Amino acid sequence: MLKIGGRLVSELSDAELEAELERRRAKRGGGFSFQSGSPSPGDERAIRQAYANLELPFGASWSEIENQYRALLARFHPDKYRSDPEKYRTALEVVAGITRAYTTLFERLKKR
Repeated sequence: MLKIGGRLVSELSDAELEAELERRRAKRGGGFSFQSGSPSPGDERAIRQAYANLELPFGASWSEIENQYRALLARFHPDKYRSDPEKYRTALEVVAGITRAYTTLFERLKKR
């Protein structure tokens, strides 16, 4: 699950999300973190992590995956943060993680 400050990202208001990201940046110069690299689509742990990153229960239907992917992309789209370079970079990291999770699940379902 995508968490910041111990709370699901989807539960945070935009103001809370921005405040938490600022606090994390100031603390360690980082941003939002995801597991690095693209996992193998056959790796069960990676598949479970992909569902969690998309905030979905394991085994969710393809339509649920697509809808959640689109909703998360709309919320964290980098174009919303073009005016602030730090928030823009953070949004890019978030979108990259969401896209990796979606791709992992897409590859898994394509092999069925």
